[in-house]
Amino acid sequence: MSIQKIILSLLVAVTVVYAVKENKTLESQPQILFEYDTLLTAQQKRELLLKFNTAVLYMEQEKYKKAISLFKESSKLAKIASYLNIGIAYYKLNAHKNSYLYLKKIYDFKELIHRDKFSYFSSAFYLYKITNDLEYVNEITKVSTKAKHLTEYEKMLLVDVLIIQKRYKYALEMLQKVKHGSSLKKALLNIKLRDYVQSKIEFDKAYEEIGGDIQRNDILWLKVYRDLKANDLVNLNDNIVKIEKRKKIFDTNEKLPIELFFNKNKFTAKDYYDFITNFKEERKIDFIYYFIPFIFEDLDAMKIDEAKALIIKNQNNLTELNTMVKYNADFLKVIKLDPVRRVQVLQEMIDAKYDANAYEYYNLAISYAQVYDYNKAYKYFYKAYSLDHGNKLYSVMTLLTAKRIDHKIQKIEKEFIEQNLNSKKGSYNYLAKYVYKIIFENSLKLDPLTLTQTQKESIFFRALYFLENVKEKGILKTEPLLVEFDKDPLVNLLKTISRLEGENDYLYISRIQDKLPKVYNNTFITGSFVISDFYMDTLRAFGLFKRTDFNIDNNYNPSYLRTKAVVQLYNGNPNATIKIIEYIQKNYKLESTDSYYLLVAAFLSANKKELANVTLSELDLIYKDTDAKFLIGVKLIQDMRLGSLRQYFQYKLKGKLVDFRIKKFNEYMESL
Repeated sequence: MSIQKIILSLLVAVTVVYAVKENKTLESQPQILFEYDTLLTAQQKRELLLKFNTAVLYMEQEKYKKAISLFKESSKLAKIASYLNIGIAYYKLNAHKNSYLYLKKIYDFKELIHRDKFSYFSSAFYLYKITNDLEYVNEITKVSTKAKHLTEYEKMLLVDVLIIQKRYKYALEMLQKVKHGSSLKKALLNIKLRDYVQSKIEFDKAYEEIGGDIQRNDILWLKVYRDLKANDLVNLNDNIVKIEKRKKIFDTNEKLPIELFFNKNKFTAKDYYDFITNFKEERKIDFIYYFIPFIFEDLDAMKIDEAKALIIKNQNNLTELNTMVKYNADFLKVIKLDPVRRVQVLQEMIDAKYDANAYEYYNLAISYAQVYDYNKAYKYFYKAYSLDHGNKLYSVMTLLTAKRIDHKIQKIEKEFIEQNLNSKKGSYNYLAKYVYKIIFENSLKLDPLTLTQTQKESIFFRALYFLENVKEKGILKTEPLLVEFDKDPLVNLLKTISRLEGENDYLYISRIQDKLPKVYNNTFITGSFVISDFYMDTLRAFGLFKRTDFNIDNNYNPSYLRTKAVVQLYNGNPNATIKIIEYIQKNYKLESTDSYYLLVAAFLSANKKELANVTLSELDLIYKDTDAKFLIGVKLIQDMRLGSLRQYFQYKLKGKLVDFRIKKFNEYMESL
C-alpha cells in the first residue's frame, strides 16, 4: 500500500476536532482529502464530515460520479476543498472540460498562495495534466522557491512537478527531505541520474516495503533494468532467477517493455571529456595500434645476414632478400593509401602469395586494427607470432588484441605466449614488455638497459610513456610526446586539449573552444579511425559537434565516408548512414564490428528493427562479439525467454552506439 493510501485510511477515521486543528490539504490516491476552516454548527460539522469523508471513500473506490454529487453539497460551506475534489473526479472520468472549469476557479484564486498552497499547487498540477501547458507547473516551482515553509504534502507534489520538468537532481533532493518519501521513486530518480549503486539500495528497500504481486513484479523488472544499465551481471542473474520463479504471474515486460535504440545522447559532455583525458583501456589499446611501428624488414625472422648474402651470393638468401626489398618498396606505397584501402591492398598482396613472412602478417594486423577490424587483426597477429616467436611485439599484440575482443586464449597457449614474451632473447624486448606493463601488469619491472637509443627517440616509446602516466599526470603540454612529435595529427589533437598550468575551467574551456578546428579536413583521416573518433569525442566534450563543418568536397575515400556515416547518424539521417556503410562494405570489403554497429544503430534509428536484430545475430555468430551477445540477451529478457541467459551476460556492455531503455519509464515514474 502507498504512503498516500495509508495516510488517507488513517485520516478518514479521525475526529472533526483533529481535522479542523490540522487545517491541512492531504494527498490521497485518487488524490486529495481536504478539511475546512470553520463550520456553522456542531450538527453541520457532523453532517459535513460524514458527507465529505463518504465522498472521499467513493473517490478511493473510483465511484467518481457519486463522489461529485456529495462534494457539490459540501461545496456550499467548503468551496475550495470540494471544488478541487470535484475537478479531480471529473479528471478521472476524462470529463476534462468540466474538470478544467472547477480547477481553474481555484487556480485563479491567488490568495491561496499564502493560506493554502497545497490546494493551489494541486489545481495547477491537474490543469497541466489537462492542457500540457507548462505555465501551470512552472507556477508551482516559482511559488515554492519563494515559500519559507512547505508541508510534507506540498513537498511531495513539488517532487512530481520537478519530475515532469525533468529536473531529476532537484526532485531527488526534495524527495530526500520528505519523511516518508517513496523508495521506489528514489530508485527511479537515481537511475535517471545514473547513480546505480544508490538505485539498488532504494530498490531493495522498496521491494521489502511493498507486498503485492503486481508491485513486486514491477520492482523486480526495474531492478533487472537497473542491473543491465549498471553492467551488474551478478545481481542481474539473481533477479532473473526471481522473475523466472514468478513467470506465471509476471506481465510487467508488457507494461514496461525494454527496447534497443540508437542513443546519441548516451553520454554527456562531461563523459566525453573523461573519454579524451582519462583514457579507458579500449582507448589505450587503440592508441597503441596507432603508434606501434610497422616493420619493413625482419632479418631475425628470415635467418639471414644482409652482408653475408651480398658477399657469399647464396641464391636462397639473395632470393629472400630480394623478396624483402620488393615488399618494402611496395609497402612504402601502400602505407600512404587511405587506411581502408591500405587494408584491402595488403590483404590482396598476402592472398597472392603461397607463403608470407611474419612481418607481413603483422603489418596487415596493424592495418586491420587501425580500421577497428579487431577480429582479423587478432587472426594475423597470431599468425605473425606463430611464425616468429622471437619478435616480442608479435607476442604482446596477440595477447592485447585477444583482450580487445574478449577472446579467451586457451590457458596453456596463453602461458606459453607470456613465457615467450618474458624471455630475455628476441627483438623489441623492452617495447613489447612496456605494452604488457601498461595493459596487463602495471607492477612489471623493466630493464632500461635493453632499450636502444633509436627506440628511446621513437614516437612509440614516447606514446607508451605518455599512456603509462596520463592518469596521474594528465595531458601536459610539456609531455615529451607532445613536444617532440606535435606534427602528428593525433598528437596535435592531444596538445590542443592540454591544460596550461594554473588555468581555471572557464578559461580552459573558452580557449579550447576557440582553438579547436571547426572544419573537418584530410588530417583526421590519414592514419587510423582513432584520429577522427578522438576528434569527434573532443568536439562533443566542448559542445562543438553541431557547430563543425564535416563536409569535404569531392572526397570519396572510404575513411572519410565512414566519418560521414557517423555524422549522418548523429544528425538524424540513418538511411544515409545505411547507404554509405553498405557501399563501403561492398566495394572495400570492410567487415569490421564497427561498421556493423553503425548499421545496427542506423537500422534502429530508421525503425528497421528486424534488420537490426539480424545484424546483431551476425555479429554474435560470425565474430562472437560480446556486446552483440549482451544486446541479444536484453531482447531475450524482454521476450521472457529466461532459460540459459547466463551465456549472454559473461561480459559487460562497452559499445557507444546501441543502448536500451524502458519505453514508458517517464510515464511510470510520473504516475507514482
